[in-house]
Amino acid sequence: MHLAKSAWALARLYRADAALIAFFAYLAGAQLSGAFDPVLDLLLAALVSGVSMNFIYSFNSWADRQEDAINKPHRPIPSGELTEGGAFRYTMVLLVISVVYPLSFWHTPATLVLFYLPPLLGVLYSAGPRLKRNPITAAITTSLILVTPMMLGYAMHSNDSSIMPFFGGLFGFCLGAIPLKDIEDEEGDVAAGLGNWLARLGPRKLLGYASVVMVADLV
Repeated sequence: MHLAKSAWALARLYRADAALIAFFAYLAGAQLSGAFDPVLDLLLAALVSGVSMNFIYSFNSWADRQEDAINKPHRPIPSGELTEGGAFRYTMVLLVISVVYPLSFWHTPATLVLFYLPPLLGVLYSAGPRLKRNPITAAITTSLILVTPMMLGYAMHSNDSSIMPFFGGLFGFCLGAIPLKDIEDEEGDVAAGLGNWLARLGPRKLLGYASVVMVADLV
């Protein structure tokens, strides 16, 4: 029973919505290529979402444990369901696997870069220079992370770069939408000295920025 509870707590370091978005984003990219392979692409979608993207979100949950104690005290680490050490060791296992498994699947330099971009951005975002401290770099990094699975799914089957404007548009839309996430995290971000869009712009300017960027991107 204790093992099952620990496994459930570890799984909850990774948000279900983020897992589904990454999984289907990869599949969507593969479909866009026109060469969808059911076996390979379902396997890779599961690995990209369940390992690479899981590392990003789980490592961020560990790195943001102090902010979460204010913003989201119900999460596994601040609630005491997981120890900080246990959560960290779990994320390091995910990081190692996310570095190893692409070696069996990459076939062009572009695919290798796209396999390794998410874990690299995850480390840079949550540790080291802490890109999250600046709201602009945080939005750019998060947008790149969200777009990468779809780009990888496409690149695994096609080298045609004519679709890049589409991916650029998707990236631009994310740049408008991502800052809205800061609405629920303002108190903890401010307490931790992190850049928060709502705290810097206020609700009207934040909503105005998001609306203008997303609408302009769709036009």
